[in-house]
Amino acid sequence: MKKNVSKSGTKLKWFYGGRTTRQRTTTYKHEVKLENDMVVGWKVIE
Repeated sequence: MKKNVSKSGTKLKWFYGGRTTRQRTTTYKHEVKLENDMVVGWKVIE
């Protein structure tokens, strides 16, 4: 989860479907964007 807070509101990004690559980094399949606790978008990353 990544979180940004400002005067106008809060923005969150949630990531789902994580896996570890050969180089030992984590990649995700899905990203969900929220603004002020409302879903405003999603996308398939992989």
